[in-house]
Amino acid sequence: MARIIFKRKNKKIDVPDNSPIKEACRQLGVPFNCEEATCATCSIDILSGEDNLNEPSENEINLGKDRKHRCACQAKIKKGVIEIDF
Repeated sequence: MARIIFKRKNKKIDVPDNSPIKEACRQLGVPFNCEEATCATCSIDILSGEDNLNEPSENEINLGKDRKHRCACQAKIKKGVIEIDF
C-alpha cells in the first residue's frame, strides 16, 4: 500500500500501489473541476516523494506543471509515500 499525507492537516490516506490519487486527494479536500488537466483547479504541491509518482502528463506539462507541482486528477502513485499541500 502507498500513502498520501496532507502534512498541514496531519491527514493520511492509504491507497493501493499503482493507483490514481484523485479520490484520495478529493477526500483530503483538494478541489476538482475538469478532471482532465486542462484547468489546474486540482493543483497540488509535492513536498516529498515525487519519485513515487508517474511522470507528469502532456496536459500537465502544457499547464507548466512539473514533478513537484502536479494536477491531482492525473497523478498515479507507484508505491511509497508522498506528502502534499494545496
